[in-house]
Amino acid sequence: MPAVLLACILVLGCATDEEASSAGLSDSAGMKTSDSVYPTTTLGEAENWVDESEAFEDIPPLNVSCVGVEDSVKRDNCFHNLALNVKNSSFCSGIGDLSIRLRCEAEVELNPDKCARIESLDQMNWCYRSMAFKLNDIEYCGKITSAKIQDDCIYNFVKYRKPNPYMCLDLRDLWMRDDCLMHHVDLGLVNPCLCVLIEDAALELKCNQTYIDPKIHDCTYR
Repeated sequence: MPAVLLACILVLGCATDEEASSAGLSDSAGMKTSDSVYPTTTLGEAENWVDESEAFEDIPPLNVSCVGVEDSVKRDNCFHNLALNVKNSSFCSGIGDLSIRLRCEAEVELNPDKCARIESLDQMNWCYRSMAFKLNDIEYCGKITSAKIQDDCIYNFVKYRKPNPYMCLDLRDLWMRDDCLMHHVDLGLVNPCLCVLIEDAALELKCNQTYIDPKIHDCTYR
């Protein structure tokens, strides 16, 4: 990435950290299971996405007996979902898989220390993703070792919780990075001249045509 572009995003393109922090969006109601294709579309979905397992089912709490679920994976997910819905970590004890049980307890009790004790890297990563949203701290995204889950964590956090255009450049997924930059241009936190950073040609053109006003923006440095 040309040094001049980085200088522009630091000097011209971005609001202060304080301004970005104050531009956070409010929570939305509802809970959605994890079989959706990311990126998610509301803050509620982003916060409550449990994992990518197709076995996870949105089972209404207290309406079924998780003990009666024969499949062990679905049974664990049932108890996990139940504990999250009623906000009671005692239901996590019904989970057979120790890694999922620790993650369940961490998420319900808001205890990131338990994420560090999880042996399964996948479950540990999803645990830290949950902590980022539940504790409103994007730093937990940095503890994630999976590139895909970390990108998902950062993308959803800056888009639905606290805008931060600097973090867009940390995204490895090009679609997410492009959409993240476009989103922050739309919020007025990035100089429209930096639409040039968008890799997708069609999206860059849309960004240029939508936000660049030649009477206001001098983009000749490009």
